[in-house]
Amino acid sequence: DLVHQAVFSPDGRLIATASYDHSAQLWNAQTGEPVGAPLRHSSQGAAVMGVCFSPDSTRLAVASRDGTATLCSVETGAPVLGPLRHTEGLNSVQFSPTGRTIATAGFDNTIRLWDVQSGEIVSQPFRHLEQVNQTAFSPDGCVLATAGDDSMVRFWGVRPGQMLETQLRHDSTVNSVQFSRDGKRLLTASYDGTARIWDAETGLPVTAPMKHE
Repeated sequence: DLVHQAVFSPDGRLIATASYDHSAQLWNAQTGEPVGAPLRHSSQGAAVMGVCFSPDSTRLAVASRDGTATLCSVETGAPVLGPLRHTEGLNSVQFSPTGRTIATAGFDNTIRLWDVQSGEIVSQPFRHLEQVNQTAFSPDGCVLATAGDDSMVRFWGVRPGQMLETQLRHDSTVNSVQFSRDGKRLLTASYDGTARIWDAETGLPVTAPMKHE
């Protein structure tokens, strides 16, 4: 079955994959061998769309098309938090740089922030006009960038949880968003055939669009 995402753990020891076979799997990053049993999601038939390690590499967040995210122990594979529920399927899950907050996003057009200790939602849901495909925290954890099918990249203040003035527009669905290491630039990729680099503060393009044929 299709593998939708693969990520390294921050300590470099492991890889996690998210698959349409309804599971996430941990792998030894040196040998490529599986580590432990597949992490099966609660609903049979629901693809796993996103995985993300905590900054200390001890926990794995797993997001599913069944509309829930679960936090699992990397050591044992056992769930330690969740399910964290949306009203429709999820596309993305992301830890904040501090590891204290998780952002989930999906087909219900919303992004939700969750407290990792309590599992409580920490602000009102952030909204796009169409489904949300990916999220990215700024390196300082103060801003969340979100990419959606509405052709927009939106910026949100994590505290107090409100949309910021800067917004970026592509000509079609935006499926990827990433901050530079210093947080000053944002990289996006879109179904419009381009990747673009933006000034994260002003929202102005830094270069001409990078176009594929």
